[in-house]
Amino acid sequence: MKKMDEEAARRLYEEGFVDAKIGARLGVSESTVYNWRKREGLPPHGRKTAHQVSTGSEAVEEKESFRKMKEEAERILPQAEYEKSVQDAERSEREKGELVERIEKYIERGMRQIEEAKSETESAGEILVLSGKYRALSDLRDEIRLLRVLEESGI
Repeated sequence: MKKMDEEAARRLYEEGFVDAKIGARLGVSESTVYNWRKREGLPPHGRKTAHQVSTGSEAVEEKESFRKMKEEAERILPQAEYEKSVQDAERSEREKGELVERIEKYIERGMRQIEEAKSETESAGEILVLSGKYRALSDLRDEIRLLRVLEESGI
């Protein structure tokens, strides 16, 4: 009977080879590698040997490992959904803020244009119409500012 090179077996084992492949590379039987691995306290890699299937302990360990992975996935999934909803809310808040800023800029620009138009016209009726539009834009600007203050204070 050929003696197995245990150092070479350990290197092959650490590279992830299964008992049968280690045995084939070293010219020994799969059961020789299995017995050496058991003496060393090393768990199996890859597929099950006939001996492992007959003991059944590996199946129990795999079921427990699968159960733990499933529990971890179930724990992580709601967390990922929560994080996505937070990101969506942050993006929504950011987009809302950008929209409000654009509206405020349009209002300010409109108010400036109305002031310029009022200074260039001599018609009392036209000045009255422009003053009404200016007042409407001013009120809208004030409403937006009030909403921002209320939102920031949590009211």
